Amino acid sequence: MIANMQMDPCLIEKHAFALVDSLCIDESYPSFLRGKPITLSGLERESHLLPRLVDLKSLSPHEKLQLLNMLDERCLLDETPPICTFFEAEVETKAMENQLATRLLLHDGYGKYLLRFYDPRVWIQLLRLLDSGQKKAIFGSIASWTVCMNGHWLNEKKPSSEDLASWSFSTGQLKKIALIGQVNTVLAITSTQFRGGQLDDFLRSSEKAEFLLERAAQYGISDEASLIEFALHGMTVHSDFHRHPKIKEIISSLDKSTYRDASGMLDDEAWQEIKSGLRQSNGKVMK
Repeated sequence: MIANMQMDPCLIEKHAFALVDSLCIDESYPSFLRGKPITLSGLERESHLLPRLVDLKSLSPHEKLQLLNMLDERCLLDETPPICTFFEAEVETKAMENQLATRLLLHDGYGKYLLRFYDPRVWIQLLRLLDSGQKKAIFGSIASWTVCMNGHWLNEKKPSSEDLASWSFSTGQLKKIALIGQVNTVLAITSTQFRGGQLDDFLRSSEKAEFLLERAAQYGISDEASLIEFALHGMTVHSDFHRHPKIKEIISSLDKSTYRDASGMLDDEAWQEIKSGLRQSNGKVMK
């Protein structure tokens, strides 16, 4: 179960390791917080994309204080710091590195891709998609997993169920995991952010965005810009906007234009007509 939590002054003392997102640091980032790159065979050329593991136990008292101050500053600004994932675990650094490396790649039958579980925006989506056995597999020797997202803290304990750890996925799960980036893009554009105490609302919005992206694909929309545009209309106009005759006409002509280009031809008055019509009919539009 995900638990909301406040910034804990003893955060570093309670956790053994942390992960740094390599894409979020530059030359100004403190050297003692850069950690050690997690390596993957066959991805040597993409090493700059992989996370870096920090052994918190090796930090001096002064370095720990610097880290706490940095985290506190980012939280006050509602920002996500580069080092934002913390683990409670009783294993050696090399063992932790090896464990995490085995979970960085996912295979979907067509190829493999990087699973950015160390990004809190991805992690929070994974928690609603993974079952108990899969959570046990990704936790491994980790007893507790803490992340900071938009200045707010979340903690997840390793599942205590009797389910066996399993890192295998159904085709449906893989499709949903592949949509995480687009779901988060839709949420960001609509300014839907996780705030402390509003986790359920955030997850419901995530599921709605995911559903709309899946519905767009069912209609034959395939380019990413149009998929996101469709989902945005469902989030901001009406959940059933695609049932309106004007939108049905656009969908039926996708062989002539992309959804984004065609829907972009509708002016504000047309969108207001769509919204009002659906509200009056409770989403049920007669042909």
